[in-house]
Amino acid sequence: TLQLVTGIKENSASKDIFVYPNPTSNTLYIANVVKPVVNIYSVSGEIVLSSNKSVVDVTGLAQGLYIVKVVDGNNITTTQINLIK
Repeated sequence: TLQLVTGIKENSASKDIFVYPNPTSNTLYIANVVKPVVNIYSVSGEIVLSSNKSVVDVTGLAQGLYIVKVVDGNNITTTQINLIK
């Protein structure tokens, strides 16, 4: 019997990673993670902050747009945040 693979089955145990609030002024919260690896990038692609916690203090960053990439096991999410002062 020949079976065709037409897609990747979603893992029902995995949960969406949420990054909030957006916009933020001092703290980012990462929800639905166990052992997160959080990298925050400037719009030019430079890593400006890294963390392995689900609560990230961003008060040391300048106001502006940033890209947040969160890796937690096989779950990966990338989102843009607006940091306001």
